[in-house]
Amino acid sequence: MNENEGANRQTVLIVDDVPDNIALLSALLKDRYRTRAATSGQRALDIVAADPVPDMILLDIMMPNMDGYEVCRRLKADPRTAGIPVSFSLPGRRMTTRSWV
Repeated sequence: MNENEGANRQTVLIVDDVPDNIALLSALLKDRYRTRAATSGQRALDIVAADPVPDMILLDIMMPNMDGYEVCRRLKADPRTAGIPVSFSLPGRRMTTRSWV
C-alpha cells in the first residue's frame, strides 16, 4: 500500500474496556482501515467530539460507568455524530455484532 492509499482508508473507532479485544479487532482491521481505540464510553465520546469523526464505531455493550447503549444514545442525539454507523459487540462465547445505522 502506498502513502496515498493509506490516507484514503476509512477510520473505525473500537470501543471496549478489554484491551485484548481492542488488540484483536485492531489486528483484524489494520490492513483495510485506520483504527482508533477507546477503553471507556466517555473516552469514545471525547474522540468523536474531535475532528475528524470516525467512519464507523465498533462498540462494546457491557462496559463500566457508561454502557454501549448510553454511548450510542448520546451519539445518535447529536446531529454531528448521528450518521456514524455503530455496530455493537455482544458478550458471549463468540464475538457477534448487531448494527445500528
